[in-house]
Amino acid sequence: MHPLLTLPNSEVIKQMVMSGIGAAIVSQLSVRREIANGDLIRLPITGIELRPQLSIIQREDKQLSRAAQAFYAFLLPILDREAVN
Repeated sequence: MHPLLTLPNSEVIKQMVMSGIGAAIVSQLSVRREIANGDLIRLPITGIELRPQLSIIQREDKQLSRAAQAFYAFLLPILDREAVN
């Protein structure tokens, strides 16, 4: 697959597709409203495996709460395991 254009903003991508400029691969969550409204349709992709790239982010100037630290400790081994596979 060779993308012609990559954009960091899913709203811009959706607007371009709805304008007829082309097709896009996006998260199903980001287009659920447009699919429900009939503005976009979902086409199945076969023959390739798509894996999302996830990141844990936080504000640099804030300390994580204990709950956030526990969540981070829970997620980190999962993300590490997924990165290897």
